[in-house]
Amino acid sequence: MKDHFRRFRWLRQKGVEGVGYGAPQESWCAFIRRWYRTVEEDESFVGWLVYREETIKDHSLSELRERACSDAWEDMRHICYVRVAEGCEACAGPRPTVEEWKAHIAEYPLGEQERGWIGKYKHSLAENARASSRGGSHRHSSRGRLDRRCGEALSEKCRRLRGCNPCMADVHCLGAHKTTTDVGA
Repeated sequence: MKDHFRRFRWLRQKGVEGVGYGAPQESWCAFIRRWYRTVEEDESFVGWLVYREETIKDHSLSELRERACSDAWEDMRHICYVRVAEGCEACAGPRPTVEEWKAHIAEYPLGEQERGWIGKYKHSLAENARASSRGGSHRHSSRGRLDRRCGEALSEKCRRLRGCNPCMADVHCLGAHKTTTDVGA
């Protein structure tokens, strides 16, 4: 279970050490909610976790940087696209211009695999730039805020009558969390 939790935190680019009490507590609640959701939908949590890890690897800028750079060196190139786009930590030397890159690929055409990784890298880089210019993440927050508060919105009545676990608020007693101000009474 601890290993699954670490992997779940990694999906959100978070660690489990060196953080305050609240962050892992909220993350644990999200982990448990996801676990129960997969059980209710008769799916495998581990299967979902593996799928998400693969998805992250295909869209993570750091993973795509590494793949594009390693492909360039495997093809015996002297320039990797990452170095052109934003500077590459693995490659040494001055940063080439776009014109130098175009001249280089005219002389040494890209392979299919390298072209694919560079395309994914460009897409993720542009998506990241759009999210930064909006001042937020590209992730959508369509869920309610029960995830963030992890039980703060639970009414005392719900806890007493149903014995609710605050971490499971959005799974089995969602309607019972309205306060008198929410209802308008």
